[in-house]
Amino acid sequence: MACKCKKCGIVMNIPKSHADLCYDCSCEDAEEIEFCEKELAELEISVKLTKMEDKKITLSLEGLDGNAFYLMGAFQKQARREGWSQEEINEVLTECKSGDYDHLLCTLMEHCEEEN
Repeated sequence: MACKCKKCGIVMNIPKSHADLCYDCSCEDAEEIEFCEKELAELEISVKLTKMEDKKITLSLEGLDGNAFYLMGAFQKQARREGWSQEEINEVLTECKSGDYDHLLCTLMEHCEEEN
């Protein structure tokens, strides 16, 4: 369950059994907490995307066949080798497919770095 403190605006996830206590901001008045499942879902998505933006695999896209499916396959293969979960891989591939070819390339480049 998500709660947002009406005093400080902090949004956090707390168990329903502890809905009367806002741990991060020490507001102990249940009337000062606004519960908002939608805000929590949006916050979780934002955090997840931010974490994925920082995660990279070692793969040079230079010299690879430019076919979109080939590029996504090369990404997936290398990500597995580097221990990415299937969920993480799917998130990147879904983002790749959410736009045009240029978007696919930009997305892959965000998650790839060249070997030093």
